[in-house]
Amino acid sequence: MHDKLRFAIVITHVGRSKDIIQMPWLETEYGIDESDRLVLSDGGWRSVAAGDLTSWGALERRVRVGFYVGRPQLVVVVGHPSDARDDDQVEERQDEVRRIVRRVRSLRLPAPVVGICTDHRGAPQDIWEPAEFGGREPAELQPLH
Repeated sequence: MHDKLRFAIVITHVGRSKDIIQMPWLETEYGIDESDRLVLSDGGWRSVAAGDLTSWGALERRVRVGFYVGRPQLVVVVGHPSDARDDDQVEERQDEVRRIVRRVRSLRLPAPVVGICTDHRGAPQDIWEPAEFGGREPAELQPLH
């Protein structure tokens, strides 16, 4: 467990059933005590991942305001299957997480950016973290699992 309180910005999306996944592992695995959750519609999530300038611009503003107001120690991008049942849909969601993480990292914020894909129950499955290269982040994301 972490000794001090940690605040994060969490970027995620709702599924087709409009459910928001529970993320108790944010506290247990990352020591996150509080978070500002930016919850996108599934369509908004896909637009940001695809590089839609309007959607990305809106998310960028919200993230920057979150940094100005809250000084988070971490940004977590969480994608989940949203009723995806076949492997192609799961791989597509993983790719969306990678693309969103790259976009958020391009902002050069003063906090690490972590990408996580969960299963249908909300448990983390694939995790991409910044490499330990003297504080620099890699050009490509490397899965830990």
